Amino acid sequence: MNQASHLLVIEDDPAVATASAMELEREGYAVTWTTSGAEGVRIARDQNPHLIILDVRLPDGSGFDFCRRCASQACGSLS
Repeated sequence: MNQASHLLVIEDDPAVATASAMELEREGYAVTWTTSGAEGVRIARDQNPHLIILDVRLPDGSGFDFCRRCASQACGSLS
């Protein structure tokens, strides 16, 4: 059996994140969830997920800004 693809969900709404993670896990994906863009960048850099699902409006900043930060900090294949 192949190792599950690792997905990172960066979403501050627990209802949205929980529902998303449950459905993705049901489909066989390994999911990490965080509510913070800054924490998401750290996790992306450390864990190199296959895919990042990123909310645009987060309490600690814009999802677009975190995407740019991740790209500039060599988070996985975004570099």
